Amino acid sequence: MEIVIVIVVILIVIAIVALVASSSGGEDEAQWKKIAKSNIYKAESKINSNNYYEVKDSLVELDKLLDYLLKNKRVKGETLGERLKNASPMFTRNDYNDLWNAHKLRNQLVHEVEHSISITTIKNNSRTMASIIKKSI
Repeated sequence: MEIVIVIVVILIVIAIVALVASSSGGEDEAQWKKIAKSNIYKAESKINSNNYYEVKDSLVELDKLLDYLLKNKRVKGETLGERLKNASPMFTRNDYNDLWNAHKLRNQLVHEVEHSISITTIKNNSRTMASIIKKSI
């Protein structure tokens, strides 16, 4: 009889821990989604600028936001590139390829001293990335 009581107590403790974990996770999820939505609108406001550097910054900000999204969805990986590889099941094939193209373009903008990437190309990639991120939040 004592063993039954111990098992029941253990099951109750497990249920309480699971309930607490799931309810606090919902608050965390709501918080990171709120932050993500706020940041996506900030980045989108820069996309429509005619200033090359603001448009470039929009893509950089969206790339960081993609990383933030994947981390909060607990996608494994040390870098955004690794997380993006592991996140392929989360996206349609076209969206996944578009995210990779935008990420590679961002890397080119940030790491290459000389590049000839047009503001239109950056805007198009930023708009696409923003749209995919919005669907994923």
